[in-house]
Amino acid sequence: MKKQIAIATLVLVVLKFTYNIYSVVYNVQQPLLERYFNLAILFILFYYAFTGVKKRKVKANYKN
Repeated sequence: MKKQIAIATLVLVVLKFTYNIYSVVYNVQQPLLERYFNLAILFILFYYAFTGVKKRKVKANYKN
């Protein structure tokens, strides 16, 4: 799953980069497409944060 998310992130970054170039060259802005790009990036960031926190949970052993 980690490899698939990394590939999806790379594809999303490339698509967003090409969309930004397209919107500058042709002076076209589609707010709905921009919103979906931002939501997808937000989802991937939350996924990375959640899996990072989940892996780093450490049980503390307290001795009294």
